[in-house]
Formats: sequence, structure tokens, C-alpha cells
Amino acid sequence: MNYSFRFIVPESKKLSNGQNHLYLRFTANRKTSIFKLPQFEFLAEHWNNEKQLFYRTNPNYLQYTKLLSNYSLKASEIINKYVLESKNLTLEDFKKHFFNENFGNQDFFIFVESIIKNNVTFRPATIDGYISELNKLRSFKKQVFFNNIDMKFLNDYQIFMTKINNCANTQNKTFRFLRQIINKAIDENLLTENI
Repeated sequence: MNYSFRFIVPESKKLSNGQNHLYLRFTANRKTSIFKLPQFEFLAEHWNNEKQLFYRTNPNYLQYTKLLSNYSLKASEIINKYVLESKNLTLEDFKKHFFNENFGNQDFFIFVESIIKNNVTFRPATIDGYISELNKLRSFKKQVFFNNIDMKFLNDYQIFMTKINNCANTQNKTFRFLRQIINKAIDENLLTENI
């Protein structure tokens, strides 16, 4: 398993106004794919290809440097996760994780909020239900990470719901909601196994 990435400015992709976009070239086992990073638009003389950084003469130097650093860190995290788990990282897997804003995020609330924000097919009642479940969970714990959700957490949450007079059907609905979110996190490789 051999993985690498590099930021590039292809001359062939120059815009009509003379500006360039930055691309990420990812290589996995001698197969290469190039991904456009749309936040960047700059003149070629503002980019140092050898050192993989922007020159200070770039008008957006600070913003672009921070974005570049975040992209580099995210690409490294994706590769490291797969290497540590001895999994094969395909070009498609890398692209899916790289452009997934939740990759590496273990915060349950942020994950659910991003599901609500990004899902255009939800009916208003479904969104209201998600928000209601989040509010109830927040009243139980101010912060929840996926690795905190275990049998003890679920038992404590059930005791909490009983104390606030949730009937058995409401508690079951809440656990179905939690299971649905956890399964979605597993599908997106945020979690490796079920509870």
C-alpha cells in the first residue's frame, strides 16, 4: 500500500482570465486522480510548486495558507487512518472522505446537524424530529462523542428518559434514532463497528 499526495497547478487548466485553481493529486498504488480545490484562484507566480506553498505576494496569502494546511492535514489523516487499520485506500474512498466535511469528526451533535443541513429530501416533520431528539440528548449531556456511546451511556440515557416521563414507545423511538445515526456514521467510516 503506497499512498501520496501533492498540490499542483496544471498549466492546461488555466482560466481565461489568467488565474489558476489549485488541484490535489492523490496517488494510490500507482493510480492517480486529480481533485480541484475550488476555493483557490490565483496567478501562477503566487505559487511555489517545489515548496508546495503560496508566496507572500499572493493577496490571499493568509487565507490560502490556512486552507492549504487544512487540506494537507486532512489528506494525511485519511491516509493514516487506512494505513493504521491495514485497509486498502482506493481513489474513490479517498475522494469520498476528502470532500466529506464530517471526516475525522467524532462529535455526535455536529454530525447530526450536518445531516440535517445537507439532506434536501427530509420533510419538515423529519427535521423537527431530529432537532427534538438532539435537544433531548443535549439536556442529558452537553457534549457527546461517538466513542462515548456504549451500553453504559445507553442505560444512563434510558434512566434519564424515564425520569423526564418518556414512555416506553418514546424511548424506543429515541433508540431507533440513535441507531440510525450510528449506522450512517458507520457508512461514512466515522465508526468502524456497531455498539
